[in-house]
Formats: sequence, structure tokens, C-alpha cells
Amino acid sequence: VRLYTTSHCPRRCGFCSSQTFFPASEGHKSSILMLSAAQIYDIILDQIDKYGAKAFLFNDDDFPVGSKPGLERVEQLCQMIVSGKEKGEIPAETRFICQARIADFLVRVKGATSKKFAVNEGLLELMHQAGFNNIGFGVETFSDKLLFAPSIFKNVTAADCHNVLHALLDRGMVPQIYIIIGIPESSGDDLIQTLDAAVDY
Repeated sequence: VRLYTTSHCPRRCGFCSSQTFFPASEGHKSSILMLSAAQIYDIILDQIDKYGAKAFLFNDDDFPVGSKPGLERVEQLCQMIVSGKEKGEIPAETRFICQARIADFLVRVKGATSKKFAVNEGLLELMHQAGFNNIGFGVETFSDKLLFAPSIFKNVTAADCHNVLHALLDRGMVPQIYIIIGIPESSGDDLIQTLDAAVDY
């Protein structure tokens, strides 16, 4: 079952027109609208009951939304799914897939003198327990230069990307990695660096 649970993506990636299209077309900035964890859980139960659904793809561009309410929604949903599997409301083998951003799984290191981030291991572990076996990431490039270039503007480093991807792999989860070939600011070295990393994964 493919589900959309939010109105639009909150990110401002350099290559995407959504964040300029919505305000221009509506004449004002649009707030993110999203289903609650309880509403999503009800849909999951309904689709299992009616159709015997065995897997759910949350097709939002950024399912965790990257905000405190969005991350709390993911945590609540995962806790409900874990409990639902224990109670027999959801078959144990039911799997979940979503799309996210690397930044969704980074937390600021407390006490660090500069911006330093660590992987949110607790959130990933909870998602793993709930049955999220595949997460798609718009990594786009493994070049630090390009990650901060206007055409991409992900505001994360290549090391951040590797840390999150390895945290998934360590749990047996599958990261689906999206990359962009031919970024305007690319050099040959940037392309080789990205392709080498992608092939390694």
C-alpha cells in the first residue's frame, strides 16, 4: 500500500521548485499538513483488514518531515506498530518503507564547540523494531563541495551521509540511495568521488 501522509516536503533543496512553487501559486507560505500517528495507524489496520496488506510505502518526499513534530510522529507511530505487532493487530512480518533525508537522523552533539552531529541511533532502532526495512535517501552526491553548492544545498557533510547509511546497514536495514549525475557545479573529481562511494554501497 502506497500512502501520502503530508501535504508537501518542508526541505529547500537547491534543485527542487516545490518550496518556491507553493508560495507563488497560493500567494502565501503554506504550512505542512500531516496526518497524526494515530490516523496513520488506523489506515494501516484498515488496509491489513480489508486487503491483507503486507507492506506499506510512505511516499512522502520526507516522511519524518525533519521537524520536532514530524520526528515525534515517527516515534509515536513506530511505538504503536511495535505494540500492535505484540498484540496481534499487525502481522509480525509486515514491513514499512519510507523516504527521508540524512538530516532527519542527525542530532546535535551536546557540548561540542562547533556544529557537530551524531546519528540518532534511538530513532533508527525504533524504526527497525517496527519493521522499517528500507529507507530511501536523497543523498544526491558524496562531495562535500556539492552538498553545500546552490544546486544541491543539503546542509550535511559526506561524513554525515556515510554515518547514517552505515547505521542502517549495521541493523540490516537497506538504504536506497538517490544520486544526481551532472550537477552544474560538478568537476570530474566530484563525479568520481560520488560514483566510487555509490558503487561501494
